Amino acid sequence: MIEFITSAAVLLSSMYGTPAQATTTAPEIIASSTQTASIVVAISTTTSFTDNAGVMAYVKAQYWNEPILVDIARCESAFRQYDLKTGEVLHGVKDNQDIGIMQINEQYQGAKAASMGYDIDTVEGNVAYAAYLYQTQGAAPWNASSACWSNAYASAVAAANANNVAVK
Repeated sequence: MIEFITSAAVLLSSMYGTPAQATTTAPEIIASSTQTASIVVAISTTTSFTDNAGVMAYVKAQYWNEPILVDIARCESAFRQYDLKTGEVLHGVKDNQDIGIMQINEQYQGAKAASMGYDIDTVEGNVAYAAYLYQTQGAAPWNASSACWSNAYASAVAAANANNVAVK
């Protein structure tokens, strides 16, 4: 039984990362919780992302306990915060108001994010505000890409169930 749990944990951590992969320093911890889950996102004042290198590792480290958010980030932006051609913050193809890794819609969420102290133009702010959205609205803000991420998440749950491990 221990072998199955260990194997599943190794499999999931290789897919989604672990908290030990966090590379931020001097974090401010933002915690939100609901009855079923909680997400803690460390917002660093010293992390610098000048390109997309390291963004995927950061996302996996921040969302280690909510793998569905990792899948959403993969589907929404391929883990990109910045446009590879211009170096500017990534905007959505279908909706230019969608910003960054988690494609947070600036028109609908920008003012709320700013009032909470999140800058969705930054990696840290985009990831942290997405955690808040997930805690308050579930995956609904990303329903447009659910055909992509729901299948990946369902596969992870099936693999974990086969090894008798819980996945959120």
